[in-house]
Amino acid sequence: MFIAVLAIGLASCKKEVPQPTQPTPGIPEKFGELQVSDQFNWSNLRHANLRFEGYLPPVIVQRKLVVRIPSQPTAILTVNIPIDAVSTFAIQLPAEATEIEVQYGAIVKRIPVSSGMFFSPKPEFE
Repeated sequence: MFIAVLAIGLASCKKEVPQPTQPTPGIPEKFGELQVSDQFNWSNLRHANLRFEGYLPPVIVQRKLVVRIPSQPTAILTVNIPIDAVSTFAIQLPAEATEIEVQYGAIVKRIPVSSGMFFSPKPEFE
């Protein structure tokens, strides 16, 4: 009985040979046949400008300006800048980023990503 079960088990085990698949219509078979739109950008980065507009407070201080993507710990930009400065910084962001977090001293603001962004440490009540 054991020999019969073993023989049936071994007979049912056979190696499957993969069958070649037919090419899908419209999909190129070779890399050289790919056609890419002229507007396609291979970069996964987005270029933007962040304008820092300070103000003239009673006491001039210099703080660290830090720009980062909220979900990422690494800073995109870190620079010491006086509170009365006016400057524009060119930054590179991941293409999928929708907002940035800008910190100047204790002031933290989230700004939607656009080609020209604006940040001011000036208090909201003034």
